[in-house]
Amino acid sequence: MLRVPQTAQYSIDAKSRIGDVTSDLPGSESRKHFGHVFVRNATEPHALYLRTGFGDIMILRIHRPAGL
Repeated sequence: MLRVPQTAQYSIDAKSRIGDVTSDLPGSESRKHFGHVFVRNATEPHALYLRTGFGDIMILRIHRPAGL
């Protein structure tokens, strides 16, 4: 599981050979046999390159209540 700041922007390339990739960030998804691919192409200053052979990848924004 990867938690990213709510306001930060990232280019993401995530792949699991056997498992799922879940993200609350917008992007494109595709399935390959037992695996899953998630790509968010953006010209952002931060890039994430995530890989796992077996298991899931979760990319979630950190949500903070207003006023904190």
